[in-house]
Amino acid sequence: AASDEYKRQVEKLISEQTQPKNTIVKTTLEKLGSFDAGFSLNTVPAELELRTPQIEENGTIYAGYWNKRANKKEGYGHQIDSNGAKYEGYFKNGEYLSLIHI
Repeated sequence: AASDEYKRQVEKLISEQTQPKNTIVKTTLEKLGSFDAGFSLNTVPAELELRTPQIEENGTIYAGYWNKRANKKEGYGHQIDSNGAKYEGYFKNGEYLSLIHI
């Protein structure tokens, strides 16, 4: 299922490719634990596709859904900026729509 594959990719992304560089972010993540937004990944619109984690030129890492036509972040995803800031939530047209920022 897409949700199982998504969870596996995100877990791998976070455990292997990222460790928070900012000690405040690291401490906050340890205190909060994993975050479950309660979104259903079983109703993904046909125009979206789950892609493998992408590393952008500026070091930002994004794991989540993309709009196939526009080739932009859209739908549920995780983003970790090069400064260690972590975002989880919905993206639309390549921008944050609603999310949690740690």
